[in-house]
Amino acid sequence: MSRLESVQGRLIKQSLGLSKLSHNTALLKALNIEKRSKIS
Repeated sequence: MSRLESVQGRLIKQSLGLSKLSHNTALLKALNIEKRSKIS
């Protein structure tokens, strides 16, 4: 599950042109994207 969340964050960062070192949690929260583990 964490691997999937990591890939999700990496793809979003790539599409926005952000550094791969940006933090996923803050980014996903700012974009109002739920973590994969919360989606059923």
